[in-house]
Amino acid sequence: MATSPNILLAVPFFIVRDMEASLSFYRDKLGFTMTHQWTPRGKIEWCNLQRDGVSLMLK
Repeated sequence: MATSPNILLAVPFFIVRDMEASLSFYRDKLGFTMTHQWTPRGKIEWCNLQRDGVSLMLK
């Protein structure tokens, strides 16, 4: 019996020590674009990045 996959997307979630350094790497060096961000205290504490159909999240 054949079944179709029920997982359509999996997005890695990376816990980072230095958000600014991580953003510099993923955005400026690898070419990701920030599509969402959470800034409850005036600094980015979580964000979603995308490039060429690939997504990842940083916290």
